[in-house]
Amino acid sequence: MRLKTTAAAPDPRHLRWLGKWGDSTEFLTLDLFGDPAFESAAAARAAWPLCRRAVWGNHHRFRTPEAAELIDAITFLSVGTVRSGWYQDDFPLAAALEALADDRQNVAAFRARDPEGASTVADYLALLEGDFQMVETTARALAADRAGVSKAVSTAFGLRDDLQR
Repeated sequence: MRLKTTAAAPDPRHLRWLGKWGDSTEFLTLDLFGDPAFESAAAARAAWPLCRRAVWGNHHRFRTPEAAELIDAITFLSVGTVRSGWYQDDFPLAAALEALADDRQNVAAFRARDPEGASTVADYLALLEGDFQMVETTARALAADRAGVSKAVSTAFGLRDDLQR
C-alpha cells in the first residue's frame, strides 16, 4: 500500500531516508528500508521543496542528502575522490580538484536554477561550501605531503629522481 502523501503535507522522514539503486527512480517510491514513501516520483519531487530544509537539517556534514543529489543535482563526489586516494603514493590531486570544481558548479547551477529553493537552505549550502574548502585543503596537503615524502625518502637513501618512478 502506497502512502497518500500530498504536496501540502509531505513527511520529510521519507525524503530523509531515500536511497538509490543506480539510475532507478524507485528511490522515490520506496525508502531506504523498502517501506512505501511516495506514490510516484512526481509526488516525491513535488514534496521536496516543502521539506528540503528539514531533510538538510537532519543530514550529516560532508555528505549531501540523496534527494538533494537526485532532485536538485547537488553533488559531493570530491570527498570520495580524496577518501579513495589518500593512501596512494601519487595522490590524484588533479582528479580531486576536477571533482571539486564539478561539485561547486552543481551548487552554483542549483542556485541559478532555483533561487527560491536555494534560499531555503542557504545556511546549509554555506556549510557545504565550507566542506568543499576543507576537502580542497586536505587534497592539496595530501599531494604536497606525498611530494615531500618522496623527496625526503630519495634524499635519505641517496636515490636519484629518475630511479624513484
